[in-house]
Amino acid sequence: MSRVVSLTPAALARDSRTLKEATTIARLGHESVVVEAQGSGRAFADAPFRLLTLRSVGESLADEAGSAPTVGRGGVLRIAQLLGRLFGPLYFLASWVAFNVTTARRLPAADLYWLHGYEQALAVWLRRTPYVYDAHDLYAALPFDGRRLRLGERLTHRLRERIERRCIARAAVRVTTSAAMARAYERRFGHPFRVIRNAQDTRLAQPSPKTVRAAAGAGPDDFLLAMVAQRKPGTIVPAELPDGVRLAFVGDGYAGDPPPGVAFVGSVPPEQIGAFLADADAAALLYVPVTENSPTQLVNGLFHAVAAGLPLLYPARMDAIREVCEEHGLGVAVEPEDPASLAAGIAALRAGLDRYRAAVAAAAPQLSWEREEAAVADALTAGLAAGRGG
Repeated sequence: MSRVVSLTPAALARDSRTLKEATTIARLGHESVVVEAQGSGRAFADAPFRLLTLRSVGESLADEAGSAPTVGRGGVLRIAQLLGRLFGPLYFLASWVAFNVTTARRLPAADLYWLHGYEQALAVWLRRTPYVYDAHDLYAALPFDGRRLRLGERLTHRLRERIERRCIARAAVRVTTSAAMARAYERRFGHPFRVIRNAQDTRLAQPSPKTVRAAAGAGPDDFLLAMVAQRKPGTIVPAELPDGVRLAFVGDGYAGDPPPGVAFVGSVPPEQIGAFLADADAAALLYVPVTENSPTQLVNGLFHAVAAGLPLLYPARMDAIREVCEEHGLGVAVEPEDPASLAAGIAALRAGLDRYRAAVAAAAPQLSWEREEAAVADALTAGLAAGRGG
């Protein structure tokens, strides 16, 4: 039995991919350990892995550019933020090194590390142990969300990209979340990536004490669409919907009064989302691309919808989503920011609802975490072989 240590710069409670992969590693007969950089605030009593936390609840890894660790609270934090604005690249590098030294001190020895993002790469390099690099996003594209970056931000971003380039080159195995993202990574960095899609593991599902229809205040005759997503750049909240149609956004970050027919119902624990969505009629994925990363994202909301048996209204210009939906006939493509396209797509979805539901049911075994576990096993085997000199 080998020891595999997974590192996430987030809290495990907010990182479903790390949770599923660490669980699968244990299922495959290995000792599985997870090192989270932020406290989850809840126990994983029944999990088959051991959890270590580097930081207390409430501390964050994100500076204003989204990637450097914080260094304290109050006056110290304000001074650090000022230094970050004045000397962004140097502050980022110093923070990154300090955070990695802290990580390295707590990091258990392992036969293989599973590195979720580049943030903790130095800690793993110091161990001189093979690792799997798991890229959840095309990080090199993330800062470019339509705004103009200041000089310090641009320099910091270049430094961050150089760190990731080194991280990719030194990895024994490289994996990411979609075929579109794997293609983008190979074009940019010149190394092939395996694909492990972030599908839902129905074995972890739990009942929900409430349903989306009740939470949205929708009646039994309303056609209810549900979109599972935190609000982020590129998320479209329609200003109007056809008569008799309701739309519920399940996630955080939606502020203010919603437009008519729209409800912001807040977040739901990931393991309860399938049951929560059960009385919706269909799901929506209303995104437009804002960075090079956007079209490569195979968002969790797609897999939540499939696990709940819901047909999809999906964005035509998001490549990773469109490719999966077209392959399996999961629903109807729309331009989410175009009211006419949205109305036509909803009408087409309603007209073919039974057919699309049947297609979702047929695709569910292929778009499941049980299916993705074979890819996890292959990556694990290749990584452990690298450690043995195979």
